[in-house]
Amino acid sequence: MRLEDKVEAVASELDQAGLYFGHGTDNAFDEAVWLVLEAAGLDPSGDEVPWQSILSADQCQAVDTLLARRIETHQPLAYLVNRAWFGGAISLSIRALSCHARTLANGFWSALRLGG
Repeated sequence: MRLEDKVEAVASELDQAGLYFGHGTDNAFDEAVWLVLEAAGLDPSGDEVPWQSILSADQCQAVDTLLARRIETHQPLAYLVNRAWFGGAISLSIRALSCHARTLANGFWSALRLGG
């Protein structure tokens, strides 16, 4: 299956699942790109997405497994792959993510109050 076709199929399933996006993506298509690249062992941080690449059966199975976990658990993709994107890749654990998010948010709001 072409990567582009797999991304479209995953985006459709994410949309139908009624999931919340907001831990690195804000829509089903962007999350589908990240999920497929991550599960297939491709670099999600690259400048170009290899849309015409053909995914192997093992890569497709890995995508399907990660997609099922995302839909069944409703956990954000960042938690499932232990990585988030904020000015580059950040390795994380589920225990640390909420603490980091709170710290970032507090710093952001403090900067706004102080005029940047």
